[in-house]
Amino acid sequence: MTLIILGEELPRSYSVEMSVEALMWVSATITTLMIVFTMSILIAANRGHTIDIAESKLEKMQEEMLFDRYSMDRFYSYADSMFAEYAKQAGILQARMARLETLGSRLANMADFTEFDFTTPPALGGPEDYQASDVGQVDVVALAKDWKKHLQQRQDELSAIETLLADKQLHKDSYVSGKPIRTGWLTSGFGKRIDPFTGRLAMHKGVDYTNKEGTDIHAVASGVVSRSELNGSYGRMVEIDHGNGLVTRYGHNKVNLVKVGDVVSKGQVIAKMGSTGRSTGNHVHFEVLKQGRAVDPIQYIYRKEL
Repeated sequence: MTLIILGEELPRSYSVEMSVEALMWVSATITTLMIVFTMSILIAANRGHTIDIAESKLEKMQEEMLFDRYSMDRFYSYADSMFAEYAKQAGILQARMARLETLGSRLANMADFTEFDFTTPPALGGPEDYQASDVGQVDVVALAKDWKKHLQQRQDELSAIETLLADKQLHKDSYVSGKPIRTGWLTSGFGKRIDPFTGRLAMHKGVDYTNKEGTDIHAVASGVVSRSELNGSYGRMVEIDHGNGLVTRYGHNKVNLVKVGDVVSKGQVIAKMGSTGRSTGNHVHFEVLKQGRAVDPIQYIYRKEL
């Protein structure tokens, strides 16, 4: 078979003698090369598409990783802030406990309450139940809870001391002692004397203190006003019930400053000195009644204070 090759750029035509077998081999070779070239193009295109998909997935994964890292950073930041807050709260609790223990120790010593010991930690106990993971680690949250319990115990102890102090103070305030005036002098004692109006021997059931008109008259103990009235020979008189069967009376007042039912404290001004009733001049007639019977007020006037 003759193969003629023609071309515009060729100076002349060429003819090649080829057998049918050779022509078929050349044709097959060209076809194979075209198939290989086409497959290469297809493979390259498909590979490019695969790379695009992979790059897209990689970009998405990177975005997710950045978000996860941001979330972890926020978590660790929150955890650090919470840890710092717990540590701060624990420090505050510890400082409050130190102040409470100092105050409690001072109050216990002042009140002579030896059963309260603020110099040692509260007694603790119970079976041991440790876990391996707990060894060598400090749980700030648990520590803060322990300090909170410790603080509550100290506060309970202080509340108990406060109650005892209140009871003790109430007993002290209701303890009858001292004079009904701050300045003045004793003019008549308790017992039998010559009555200034009749000149006969008579029982004087109290003591008399004199000073100028309007001098303050003080309650010698806390209590409840049981009488405040104008009462015959007593003139204007105040009577105070101190409990435990003790009552005090203050007579011949110019004016009473309290009324029945008033709660008065020790040392409170309850009246002004005068000369009302059966009286020869400005003074206060002071009586102490025990279980309804008049007793010598001197034993209470010079009684040792609590």
